[in-house]
Amino acid sequence: MVRVGPDGMQEALARPGTKQLVFRGKEQNGWVVLAEDTLDDEVLDDWLKWAMEVTAELPPK
Repeated sequence: MVRVGPDGMQEALARPGTKQLVFRGKEQNGWVVLAEDTLDDEVLDDWLKWAMEVTAELPPK
């Protein structure tokens, strides 16, 4: 599960092995689920870097 933000959804869903996160029957905008079989270390590293960039831009809670 990776947070890509609402603006990153289209790009994220265009990548192989991704689908929108559904939690309690509701689609979660800005979140995607990654298929384990499509990930290698390099691909996972790219996803994690992207997620960290997105979350770094969020306002503090």
